[in-house]
Amino acid sequence: MTKREKIRFGTGGGRREIVRFALPAAGFGLFQQAYGLVYTAIVSRTLSLTAIAVLGACAAFAAMQSYVANGMTTGFGIYLSRSYGQGDSTFYRNGFTAALALNGVLGAAAVLLAAGIRPLMVLAGIPEGLWADCRSYLVALLIGTGFLGFYNLMFYVLQGAGNSTVPGLAAAAGVVTQTLLLTAFIRLGLGICAPPCAVLANNALWGGVMFAYFRRHDRKRAKLLHLRQIPGSIWRELFANGFAKAGMMVLVGIGGFFMQRAQNTLEPDVLAGISLADTLSNFFLVPLSALAQTASAAAGQNMGRREYANIRAYNRRLFRYHVVCSGGIVLACMLSGRRILCLMADAGGDSAVIRAGEQWLVICIPAFFGLGAAMICRNCLQAMGSYRKLIWLGVLEMGITVGFALFGVPRFGYPALCVSIAVKWMALGAAAGYWYRQRLRSLERI
Repeated sequence: MTKREKIRFGTGGGRREIVRFALPAAGFGLFQQAYGLVYTAIVSRTLSLTAIAVLGACAAFAAMQSYVANGMTTGFGIYLSRSYGQGDSTFYRNGFTAALALNGVLGAAAVLLAAGIRPLMVLAGIPEGLWADCRSYLVALLIGTGFLGFYNLMFYVLQGAGNSTVPGLAAAAGVVTQTLLLTAFIRLGLGICAPPCAVLANNALWGGVMFAYFRRHDRKRAKLLHLRQIPGSIWRELFANGFAKAGMMVLVGIGGFFMQRAQNTLEPDVLAGISLADTLSNFFLVPLSALAQTASAAAGQNMGRREYANIRAYNRRLFRYHVVCSGGIVLACMLSGRRILCLMADAGGDSAVIRAGEQWLVICIPAFFGLGAAMICRNCLQAMGSYRKLIWLGVLEMGITVGFALFGVPRFGYPALCVSIAVKWMALGAAAGYWYRQRLRSLERI
């Protein structure tokens, strides 16, 4: 990659590097969030109500697939970011080749799981009337696991090298191509298999484009090696890094399963309000996610160079930006949250749906101060090799969620659900921040 395309986080927390990296990531992230709305609209308008029921019945499987594939390959990407900072192209090639191989193993394991999906469908309690459609959907979904991991890996490979523009463009273009693919596959009569097949094809396309770009612009690091040449220490480090992220996300998913069961006991209007508020919060979360991605790249590169003072300097500036962004988001929700919810729902301001959504925003959005800190510190902990702390963060989040799901929501209802989210986000921010400072101090003493 050319010097203009790379961003080297090595100037003691420079504002220019952060802005150059974070702005494209945030801009393309907002564009990508729009696809969720388009996807739901296309499926609901062109397929049957049974298809919508299948998507709902299989939501837990889809979430777990995303947690494992994205968690593993994001961990690989953070390790490669650290390797990039070391400046040794041969060492980097070892890690890059091993990461691709491990993703291939993950994809093959998912295909084997697809062959025996029936027992898992029974365990999940999927209604027998949906078995045929759910099996078709899940088989297509699992076959696409390797392609999902490949796309995510290449996304973070480029970001770890200081390039947020090309992966951002790929994500934005992917919104368009995936929409076109979904429409085309529905017209071809693929039915319920159309959504996962569109995702598979889109991930293969843009993962391949990013791989080709990487090979063309950084041949020294993109050259693949024979697997026998890769030291065992690299395999172990990659697996530990990937497992830490995936394990944390799986624990979060387990907690979410308990909360989903408690949430489903609430009134339909309340559930609709939660859905609207959650969709809106995902848009607001984009700038904080961009700052967390910046923290990951900056910490990874400087960890590879053992320039720990730069990690501290960049994160101080990122925290200041995070506080400003979170404050702006809270203010926007207080002033305009109700109006936006009304527009989204196409409903009057006095409806129960809007009141439920507004209550969610009022209680949960102020906790963005904790969530943003957790995201930044969590990525830094992983870049600094503190893998066990990610698992403990997953345990903490799962414990809070399960506790409120079993005891809070059944007794106090919807307000307890909102409070559980706020408590969880603030607790994660405090714990991740504490462990981040401990880890950085220990490194600086070495």
